[in-house]
Amino acid sequence: MRGLDSFRAVRSFAQKSGSHVFHLGDVWHVKGALPVREYLAFLRELDEWEKAGLNLTIMVGNHDFATADGREHTLSAMKDRYKFVRVVDEPTTGSFPDGTTVALLPYRPRPQDLTEWLKAHAGHKYVFMHHGIVGAVMNSGDVDNDGVDGADLDPQSRYFSGHYHKHQKVGAVQFVGSPYQTNFGEEGERKGFIDLNLEDGSFQHRRLMFPEHKTIKIDLDGDPKADLRAAILALKPHEKFIRLKVRAQVLEGRRDEIQALQDQVDALPSCDRSVVQTIKTERAEVRLKDALSRPISDLVPDFVGNAPNAAELTAAGLRFLGDPS
Repeated sequence: MRGLDSFRAVRSFAQKSGSHVFHLGDVWHVKGALPVREYLAFLRELDEWEKAGLNLTIMVGNHDFATADGREHTLSAMKDRYKFVRVVDEPTTGSFPDGTTVALLPYRPRPQDLTEWLKAHAGHKYVFMHHGIVGAVMNSGDVDNDGVDGADLDPQSRYFSGHYHKHQKVGAVQFVGSPYQTNFGEEGERKGFIDLNLEDGSFQHRRLMFPEHKTIKIDLDGDPKADLRAAILALKPHEKFIRLKVRAQVLEGRRDEIQALQDQVDALPSCDRSVVQTIKTERAEVRLKDALSRPISDLVPDFVGNAPNAAELTAAGLRFLGDPS
């Protein structure tokens, strides 16, 4: 339960630093499903926060919603159970002991609701929120075109947001990012939490060392054993979720070869889980006599569509060799 482990890690840091902790939404990764075992473990972890005398503010994210409008959510029970936990499910404001003001904005389905609220409550030094911003890289890898327009934000405020897993800055908005990698789409991304200095607005992105994802590319038509040996030697201790990306022109009848490679990965003491993705490489040929009789505008789609990385002129004609990535 990496989510629970991340709470423990942040608790340990907060105890040493005396920090007030803000969780910027999506306590639960899977929307609409509340795992009972994990939920009870989470409540026990909050008991430890209470014993430590810490303060925790949690904003409701879209994955915490139980209803479409967010009026009911998975954090409702915590409102009355814990005095040290503040659950924010409506836009509101607050202040720190030194007088620094902050706007707290949980998720709202309509971006315009957020911008209208901010215009009516301008002037805060910090804005903590759970929203997408136009131009941000979403969890799918696509770019957000439907979020809040950064041009509508007060440039005098400092913005920190949850929502997207990638640690990134888009305009004035700094996305904290998720505390751990959730899938291979996040491979290579540094994960952790933000340690914010309220006085001057500077911060550090403190890394959390949880198991990470790593893709190993294997050419089954080359020297797959050598490829795998080199990749295994290059693995870092925290790269524990391994994907074998196996390529070959002919995959039929080669299941045993692929399984043998995966067995070697599974035998690694550091490997927690492995998966295999197979890719059949295509070879597209355009015969010289056909090429000479066709306009160049007809050839270009063939060339681009097959993503060639080499071309050779042979006695048989013009051949494009593609190696799609």
